[in-house]
Amino acid sequence: MNTLKHIATRAMVFMLALGILVPALVVAGDNNVVQAEKLASVYLTNKGTALTTESSAPTARANPASRKTVSTLYATMTDVDTANATKNSHILDSNKIVITVTESDFNTKVATTSTVNNIADASATHATGMTPVAQGLAGSPVIDSDSDGDLTDEISVIDCADGETPTYTGSAWTGTCNQGGAVWQIVSVANGDAATNSASKPMVTIISNTAVGAGHGAGNIVDTDDLFIGYYSSAVNTFDVT
Repeated sequence: MNTLKHIATRAMVFMLALGILVPALVVAGDNNVVQAEKLASVYLTNKGTALTTESSAPTARANPASRKTVSTLYATMTDVDTANATKNSHILDSNKIVITVTESDFNTKVATTSTVNNIADASATHATGMTPVAQGLAGSPVIDSDSDGDLTDEISVIDCADGETPTYTGSAWTGTCNQGGAVWQIVSVANGDAATNSASKPMVTIISNTAVGAGHGAGNIVDTDDLFIGYYSSAVNTFDVT
């Protein structure tokens, strides 16, 4: 009977580990936070015994602390001798597994400049109060670089004359851009599957108080202008478990 219980317990722990690890490979919908690529290592630790598959676990590890490395890890109710009448009892939490993922460049951020969003007909799409959608860089999701749970404060927008090529540094725009005095507000940010699909682009809805005018500059947007968005991105949030 004990053997059957042990086998059943191990099967449950294996399924638990799969249930936790497999969803880490998928990003669904629009997430508030997109994490960096994880060239990661995954370790399992028995919560009750503190035995772990991690080699030389750092002393800072807790819950459990004082971890000891083993080559094979089990998750069972281990019997130990005690002074009570039955002469044995179970180690608490020895049927629980702690999963530790370590990765060196977690949430490393990269300043990203979109490709050109060409304004073909300014009066039809970018007049005052309109809400055009600007596309980000393919395969580069917008991340929450300041960890405030809001992606709309991550976007910087710039309008340039046709053919100009600005670059976003993460805090300012550099390069060539004869921009006017346009004032932009960010309505929403939709990453879609840009974190896992190299062909997908973030979609950013914007609104402006800018007028469509007869010439470029002084707050005017004209036909053939090029609009860019800048933001922080990172590598995709998947990793291989080996």
